[in-house]
Amino acid sequence: TEVDRLIASGVRHPQVFLLKAQLLRQTGDLDGAIPWCAKAVEASPAWVEPRILAAQMHLVRERYAAAGSLFEDIERLAPKSPWGAYGQGVVAVRRGDRLQAIILCDRALEHDPDHEPSLALRAQLARQDGDSLSEERLLARYAALVPMAADVRLRLGDLAQAAGRAEDAQRQFLRAYELEPRPTTAAKLAELARFSGDTAEEQRWRARAATTPAGSPDQAADPAAGSSTGPSFGPPPSDLPLGVQ
Repeated sequence: TEVDRLIASGVRHPQVFLLKAQLLRQTGDLDGAIPWCAKAVEASPAWVEPRILAAQMHLVRERYAAAGSLFEDIERLAPKSPWGAYGQGVVAVRRGDRLQAIILCDRALEHDPDHEPSLALRAQLARQDGDSLSEERLLARYAALVPMAADVRLRLGDLAQAAGRAEDAQRQFLRAYELEPRPTTAAKLAELARFSGDTAEEQRWRARAATTPAGSPDQAADPAAGSSTGPSFGPPPSDLPLGVQ
């Protein structure tokens, strides 16, 4: 590759080292990528980005001490950035320390109230605590920033339905279905129509619930997905930003 050619020619720019790490990560060679992040940091000690990448890969490898140390460095180098506190919060979650995760996640949101991964993580922590009001408030903020997140819309619909707000639930379920036409979402809309006494609407959504469109996330999925416990959402642990998985 061009990156390998540059390195072979003696180029020692930190951006080249980071690009090499990113290329290796894309191939799944995390253990090969981490040393190149270290080279980038050595070449540019105040640079945060290679530390974030290395910390993410350590998390995937469940090396929580190494990840936590890097996120602490990030907070020290960029104290006004949410990434250091957020990353430490992810480490706390992985270690089972939910209370510490809440403290760190709240600190990240103090630095940046619109930090999307921190909002998602904090919402999931609120859900674990059974705090539906906080969860809904946080998810509404997340949805305003990430309007194409179908799973978040679906969860907001579940919360609205549980609170007895049928119109809000319908609006969220409809938006979720527009984004991703899942049979499980159609089934939720059918149930709302049944409760409202709209037989024609119920039948229409029942028909859609019985059909899985090509490419639907529900294809070959567990039929229990989308239950009253709500869907999981957020990015996978293999890439930043990291949510609770």
